[in-house]
Amino acid sequence: MRWLSLLALALVVSLARASEDEDEKPTSPADGGVPSEAGASGLADGGPITIRPRPHTLEECLALADRNAPQIWAARARLDMSRAQLDEAKFTPWFQWFANVSGGVAPSFSGTVLYTSSPVTVRNLNSLSNLTPFFNLDINGTVPLYTFGKITSARRAAEAGVRVNEWDLERFRQQTRLDVRRAYFGVLLSRDARHILVDALSRLDKSIRELRAKSNKGDKAISLWDIYRLEVFREEISAREGEPERGERYAMAALRFLTGVQS
Repeated sequence: MRWLSLLALALVVSLARASEDEDEKPTSPADGGVPSEAGASGLADGGPITIRPRPHTLEECLALADRNAPQIWAARARLDMSRAQLDEAKFTPWFQWFANVSGGVAPSFSGTVLYTSSPVTVRNLNSLSNLTPFFNLDINGTVPLYTFGKITSARRAAEAGVRVNEWDLERFRQQTRLDVRRAYFGVLLSRDARHILVDALSRLDKSIRELRAKSNKGDKAISLWDIYRLEVFREEISAREGEPERGERYAMAALRFLTGVQS
């Protein structure tokens, strides 16, 4: 990026202009993992930190992502659904059976459905006499003798669906692990960039002060354009001081989403 190239150029110019030894740079404690968003320089009053957030290594973040990433949970659910469909294709019967039951009381009729020999008095009921109970059970079914390959095709399709979802789960798992690595090293890059910006600005300020002092003493080798150029570099770098903070917040939000660790 352009601001990184400007930063590197400013460091080279400041090293070339500096006549004294480098100032001692502050070091941050190494904790073996991604630090939390809390600073590691002490309390606001300068006292020591007694409670620190637990840092997480890259291996811990990857393990947490395997257990908590929502896209992996969704892929596992799709895999379970495809396995259930395979069981359904294996054990669901293709034959169909139906049963009808009817019952009640009715007078005795004789004859056929189209022609009855029963008298009218029997058909026109005016009392409960001559009523007899009846019960009817009807069972019928369909057993396919040949399905033209439907059973075999259904099983093969269900098995293929299981294989597809298994590889889909692995794809989401590897993609999630890649995203965790990007976010993890993005946090480290943002925090290193913040320290580099602070160090570069201090070196540029020191170089500008030295050049101005030499120019005020009448040194002909020092041009005002050199001072102005350094000041322009310094302002361009200072204008991008918020980019490391923004990158760190984005990366921390991604890690929270992927690992499920919210604090």
